Amino acid sequence: MKKCIIIAAAALAAATACSKVETTIETPDEAISFKVVDYSTPTRADEYNSLISENIYQFTTYAWHHSGTGANATASPFMIGQVIKPDSNENPSEWAPEGRAYYWPKSEDSYINFFSFAGSKVPESMGTEGQVAFSNVTIGKTDNILVADAAYGSKKNNKKANNDPGYYLDNVKEGVPTLFRHVLAQVYFDVKLDATVVDDENYEFTAVIDELTLTCANKGSLSLAFSAPSSTPGQSKFTTTDGWVAGEGTGSLAKTETVSLTAKGTKIQPESGFSKLMEWSSVMPQDLSNVKVSFKYTLTTKWTAPEGSSASSTNNSETITVADVPLSKFTPAVTKWDMNTRYTYHITINPVSGDKILFDPAVEKWAEAPAASYTYPEAATPAPVQP
Repeated sequence: MKKCIIIAAAALAAATACSKVETTIETPDEAISFKVVDYSTPTRADEYNSLISENIYQFTTYAWHHSGTGANATASPFMIGQVIKPDSNENPSEWAPEGRAYYWPKSEDSYINFFSFAGSKVPESMGTEGQVAFSNVTIGKTDNILVADAAYGSKKNNKKANNDPGYYLDNVKEGVPTLFRHVLAQVYFDVKLDATVVDDENYEFTAVIDELTLTCANKGSLSLAFSAPSSTPGQSKFTTTDGWVAGEGTGSLAKTETVSLTAKGTKIQPESGFSKLMEWSSVMPQDLSNVKVSFKYTLTTKWTAPEGSSASSTNNSETITVADVPLSKFTPAVTKWDMNTRYTYHITINPVSGDKILFDPAVEKWAEAPAASYTYPEAATPAPVQP
């Protein structure tokens, strides 16, 4: 009897161990997406996409997954150089990881920190969370390097919904807030011909600008750091530990098209403003003590004699080279180029030196020679005396 009871109990235990229980929890997995609209400017349309407006159609993200608290807290790489792309280049509604999906952690004590980069040059690796460096980078005039504010403490896609505790940015429609900032500067040069100092409308000046060259440092390194915001979830703007540090050597940026301006005496050309001399060009942020601009132009001066004038019309040309003008000559003076800042430089060409050609006539005083005498008729030669 006892044996049978034991056998029955064992059978019951085995049946219990093999039981399969299924439970559905009403918290479905949520794929991670990103939002890169220009939410920093609430007055702009919500669908305006500042990243695509700069012809950038993907970016790279590094992310760390944090879990636990206190002594049990851990952090591990979650996304390593993951490419993020929009669902449509023309009218994107969602940015998501390329090639695979990532999902938000379910644990309440888990969160993810995101660090994103975009543009022509991005860091090859980000070995330490919150620290990144661009090393020995050569900057070209069309380069664009963008670093996003870090998104700390993210637990889900931020959504524009009432009473959403994870929602902390009013203009984020849905996704990880990803606001990019430029780490380069940009410069732009334009020009105008000012003949207002010439009070004769019979003068016509033509300035053809053939060359414009900006010489500056174009190779350097940049160290960036992020600090956790005071409240999470939240964003953290990057700070620089060293700023851009210039490497050896300098580079130059040059304009690519000829600019021709014509103005008559007392006039400015163009009348509505300046003409583009060099398009917006990327430069490495730097001190401007050694940055210089040079340009060369051909100036043609034409004077047409008025009707009925006895004067002759003239037409002559000369080539003028203006070399190594320090940017400190421009006013107001700027001593350095900062990140995420654009600088416009106006060049005004004055077609005359400012001094009219004048004459200082004088007549040399007559020189006085010694007086000479002559008597006529001339005296006869006395005859010789005979002995």
